[in-house]
Amino acid sequence: MKEDWELAQARARCNAATPGPWCCVGGDIHEVDPGPGASSYIGEADEHNARFIAAARTDLPRALDEIEYQRAIIKDQREQIERMRPVFVASMAMRKGHEGCVTDPPCGNCFRCDFDRAVDVALAEPR
Repeated sequence: MKEDWELAQARARCNAATPGPWCCVGGDIHEVDPGPGASSYIGEADEHNARFIAAARTDLPRALDEIEYQRAIIKDQREQIERMRPVFVASMAMRKGHEGCVTDPPCGNCFRCDFDRAVDVALAEPR
């Protein structure tokens, strides 16, 4: 699930399903706490599939939450790197006695161009 819309569709399926947690009794899948007077029966499958389906009701929402959490951390780290780029360039240029590329378009051969390329690679989306 790389795309945001895929995560949104998975989340929508979770939200539309009978609330969890679910459990498996033999091959029957039941809601653990359906409420007074409600049936707990959800469906049936062979026992191994029923166990998987029952666990997926709580496993998938947790996994989606973790993906969203990790994406937020990555986004924050990328923003921090971008905010720090001028500081890194200035400090390294001072150490090398070079103020950075002043050509337009950039020359591609000076420290500033090398640094910008390295930061761009670090910020690139993982594949």
